[in-house]
Amino acid sequence: MMNGLFIVFLACAPPRDPAPEDLEGLASYLYANWEDPISVADGMANMAVWLETDGQEEKAQEEGYMLAPLAPEVLEGITYPTRLPLEEMAGAAVTRNSIYSIDLHAAVIVEADQRWNAASKYEIYDRVLTEGSDTSFLAEDAADVPQYIFTDNDIAQERLGIRIPYNLLKNYRWTQTESGNRAIIARSWIPSYGCSSDDGEGGNCVELSFSVDLFYENDDNTTTRMTASWNAVSLIIDMPFDFQVDQLVNGMIDVDDDTDAHIKDTFGL
Repeated sequence: MMNGLFIVFLACAPPRDPAPEDLEGLASYLYANWEDPISVADGMANMAVWLETDGQEEKAQEEGYMLAPLAPEVLEGITYPTRLPLEEMAGAAVTRNSIYSIDLHAAVIVEADQRWNAASKYEIYDRVLTEGSDTSFLAEDAADVPQYIFTDNDIAQERLGIRIPYNLLKNYRWTQTESGNRAIIARSWIPSYGCSSDDGEGGNCVELSFSVDLFYENDDNTTTRMTASWNAVSLIIDMPFDFQVDQLVNGMIDVDDDTDAHIKDTFGL
């Protein structure tokens, strides 16, 4: 009887949308479907193809790609600020190669003090795991299970010489391709805007922030990273849109460089 019910349940389950093949489509797809391990694996399979081809070009590694703002349906189930419309977000994506293994990247992901992400910008970046465990996330079979962690991050960041505190929720999930290459996919957002003024309402503010970060294990035990980020800020001074995109790209490149430096220092490599 149970087998019959299970078959009926599967027959009634809605079909999954196929994963896109382009970078922008995949970034949105992975964000929207992060909670579904099967969809994440499907998206990562297509993303692996992109990372091994277009993702190795100078455009991806140095200049970055401008991304359209996320659509509301991509953010279904996510609580985020609504003072500014999503259309005002600047979006960009960058791919970078790291000589270090995905296991070393996982090891620094679970650290409580995350200021190394951009040591010159973060006054505070305190991470607390709210679901999952660092031991399970770092286990040899973490990608087989697959394991995941939820993190809550208390941040104070300097932007253009101005201190802005905010809260960031960032969750990480292991996955792997059919060929056995492991990957970690992260999804982040701010549940409320953060501002520089004493009352937390005015001044210079981070209004919206969403990102997909991934770490892909190459056959030679190195790691290819891709970050897609969408942000909206309100500042006392005007900041041209193109400048906002450039800031995103440069910031993501800095994080990747600082990550490698931190891994090197931490593990004496």
